[in-house]
Amino acid sequence: MGTTDGNAAGTAADPTVHDAGTTGGQPDYKAQAEENQRRYAGMQGRYQQEHSALLDAQAQITDLKSTLEKITGDHGALETEVDELTKKVGELDTKAKGAESKLARQTLIMTEFPDLIGFEAKGILPAGEGDQLKALLGTFKETLKTAGVQNTLPVGQTPPAPPAANATRATLMAQLRSTAGKDKAAYDQAYAQLLALKD
Repeated sequence: MGTTDGNAAGTAADPTVHDAGTTGGQPDYKAQAEENQRRYAGMQGRYQQEHSALLDAQAQITDLKSTLEKITGDHGALETEVDELTKKVGELDTKAKGAESKLARQTLIMTEFPDLIGFEAKGILPAGEGDQLKALLGTFKETLKTAGVQNTLPVGQTPPAPPAANATRATLMAQLRSTAGKDKAAYDQAYAQLLALKD
């Protein structure tokens, strides 16, 4: 009787023994193998689906990375181009302001201080702009008078006459064309008047 109880306890504790897969107290290995095969086939199909979905996701990630790299590269190239163009615009703006300042300076000297043109040609006149330059040139001129320097123009040169009251850009341009290569003094005077002409 103790043996029977021992067999029963052993059978209950043995995880390999199943009621449905036993024959006369022995496991039915064939039934268990068929059940395992059926389960494996189902899991294999699911694994193939999951594996295929993973491969698709990886391909999409690779495509997205490639697109992102291209966009980032294009963006970097555009930023570089924008920086270069901004720099060029800044340089051109600086040149334009310099040219405007130079023209304003020359116009001021020709119209209000024509006797200082010779000093300007030699680079002797003080630097400055607008009212400051006007004050500096006035001081320079007064200093020359105090020192006894009367005519500061090169020998034989006279200050340009201010533009006539009725002078227009068209009339001065016509005068330039008619005197070009013929009368240098008249040409220079017309040119100075054209520069001094206020639109």
